[in-house]
Formats: sequence, structure tokens, C-alpha cells
Amino acid sequence: MVDKAKRPRHRTGFMGLTGQWVDSADYYAAKFLEWDRAVTRLRKTPEMSAPTAVGFVTFESPESATLASQSVLHRRPYCCMARRAPEPRDIFWFNLSSRVADSSIKLFRTFTVQVIMVLLVFFSFVVITFIQGVAKPDKLIGVFPFIEAWLDSLGPGWTQFVKGVIPTVVTAAYTSSLPSVLILLSQIQGLEAYSWIDMSVLSKKPELVQRIRPQYSPFAINYVMLQATAVYPAQLLLAGPLILTWLTRLAPWKRSTPRQLSDAYYPSILTSINYGIAYPVPILVFTLGMTWSTVAPLILPFCAMFFGLAHFIYKYMLLYVNIPRYETGGIAAPMAVRRCLWGITLMQLTMMSVLAIRAGTAPDKDKNGGHKPAFADREEGLRWTAYVQMVVGVGPLLVMTGFVYWWLKHGYEKEVVSVPLE
Repeated sequence: MVDKAKRPRHRTGFMGLTGQWVDSADYYAAKFLEWDRAVTRLRKTPEMSAPTAVGFVTFESPESATLASQSVLHRRPYCCMARRAPEPRDIFWFNLSSRVADSSIKLFRTFTVQVIMVLLVFFSFVVITFIQGVAKPDKLIGVFPFIEAWLDSLGPGWTQFVKGVIPTVVTAAYTSSLPSVLILLSQIQGLEAYSWIDMSVLSKKPELVQRIRPQYSPFAINYVMLQATAVYPAQLLLAGPLILTWLTRLAPWKRSTPRQLSDAYYPSILTSINYGIAYPVPILVFTLGMTWSTVAPLILPFCAMFFGLAHFIYKYMLLYVNIPRYETGGIAAPMAVRRCLWGITLMQLTMMSVLAIRAGTAPDKDKNGGHKPAFADREEGLRWTAYVQMVVGVGPLLVMTGFVYWWLKHGYEKEVVSVPLE
């Protein structure tokens, strides 16, 4: 037993400044028993409690749960909706409270998040356009004439540094900060599970980044090089999660309960993998590599280096660091495959465009040394026909890519979403 003189004591009045002195352990133990008896009493009379907007139903077999989740339960839209519940570790309990779980409130929050996403896309487009303009300062000089004198004063070495390194680093830092914003927006949207929040980030970030993709091949190559040689290897340090963990341990309001204390010293952010953050960058690099390979094939070795290092890094992380915080059932894989197929489709369309442009702008010289227009003679017609044959030859690849997408969507995605009834 601990001497009572050494046990913690506090006042029961306003902010602990007034009231009588009491033993803290005995006081809070009595409070706990009082509230526990109140909870037990309310559980015995559920009709006295206000109904909530969300409830859990347990079935004897997974097949019954699958059938119920795919059924229409009420003729009024948004009146009673059923979906397969995630596992208890995966539930984001804050969005299940009666204040935010109502369907009309969620619909309004979803609309608000979509409006914010449109504004975020516009803001990101402005930011990335300005950053890419630094790599091609000729356009910026026309708008801001003082930039030319400033670049001349730096010297050739620093000028190349400003044009090549700084825009790439700023772009990588900006795109790396997007997941935190998207996670917050997904929570505001009212999603009830951590896996749904991660999948929402995975669906939003590639679409957001695709609208701000680089317009110059050197910029894309520099971005892939930076990701392969600096950003991805730095993930082994876990610098971001460690900083957040230290800040959480220092914050007294984050250590007020045993669960918060456990999360502060053994946080899941250090050991779990967030698919909404892990997938977008490889998908972006894959899309950049496939798209720019038709214009600047030099990007392909750097993409291969990126995926080689990423394979080594994530193999180490998954084997020795990451512990699943929840079971997803493989729901991230179809989303990643769909976006990779979109990257392949974009590459095929780019290839057709490049071949078509070359077909229409293939000049030749006449006997006097001047350029004659395309299709001027039979030779030019044959040249144009050869390009057209190559353009048409890419067409079946688009059809094959579309067939693969249809085949995966109708054949395998349902296996991930629902449990087979057999």
C-alpha cells in the first residue's frame, strides 16, 4: 500500500482551485463505478434511449450478410441503407455519432467536400503551373520582366539549379502534403471506416495530380529521379511518423486516458501502412513513365530505378515494420489496377497523337531547295500513308486495354467487394 501522504490529491471545485481536497484515485474510482452503474441501467431499458442513425446487425453466416447488403430495404431513397460493416478495428467511431451519421447531413457534407475539391484542383493547377514556369522561365519573363535580371545576376550554375532542382523539390513537397489535406476532407465527408478514408484518398489524389501533370519532359524526368533517389529511400527513416509521435507524447491532452496513452507510445502510424498514401506516387510515376516514353524515352531507366528501389523498400517495410491496422480484403488493388490501365490508355493516345502530328508535318525539299507542302507528290502520299498505318495499328491496343478493363471489372472486382455464395 502507498502511504496516503504520497497519494495524489486534488480539489473538486472549479478548475481544481476550489472545493475540498480528496484522494484522486478513490475519487475517480467512485466516479467510474457510478457511471458504470448508470450505463448498465440504461442497457436494461433500451427503449428509454434516443435512437441513433447507425446500427450493427450480426448474421450467422457471411452469405446472409452479403445478401442483406445488396438488397433494397426501403422504397424511399436514403431512408434505410445497408452496407457491409468493417471490422471493429477499422471503424472511425466519430463519424458514427448521431450528429453526423444522418443521411441528409452526410449528403450535404459530401457536396461540400466536392466543392472544396474543385477549389483545391484549381489552386493546385495554379501552383504547379507557376512551379513549372520556373523551369521554363521564358514565359515568366514575359509576365515579370525583373526575373531576367535576377537570373542573370545568379550566374550559370545557380540558374540551372533554380530551373532544374528547385521546381522539382517544391512539386514533390506539395504533392507529398496533399494526402494530409485529403484525409481531413474524407473525415469531414463522413466516412465511417479508416479503410474507406484511405480508399477515398487513393481515389482523389491520382485524379488531382493528373490534372496538374508536368508539361515538359525534363521536369517529369527530374521528378521521377527525385522520388527514386531521395523521397522513397527517406521513408526508411520514418521521419514524419516519428515527429508526430513525439509531439503526441508531449501534448498533455493526448495522454488523458489509457487508450490515448497507449496510442501515444505505441502509435499505429509507426507500424501500419496507409494505402491512400502508399499507392498514389507509384501510380503517378507509372503514368508519367508510360506517357512520356513516347516523347522522351530517357525517362524509362529512371522509372525502372524507381520501381526497383520501391520494391526493395516496401519489401523491407512490409516484412519488418508494418503491421496491418485493419483487414481491407484487397479493396485497394482494383483501384490501383484501374488507374494503371488509365496510364496505359493515355500512353496509347499520346502515341497516336505523336504519329499523327508527324504525318501531317513531314516536309520535304524540292529541287530548288525550298520546302514543299505535305502530300505534294506520290512520295509524300506514301509517307503519310505509312504514318497512318502506324496510327491505325495502335487502335487495336486501345480496344485490348478496354477489354482488359471490362474483364477485370466484371470478373474480379465483385470477388473483392462481396463474398461468393457458394
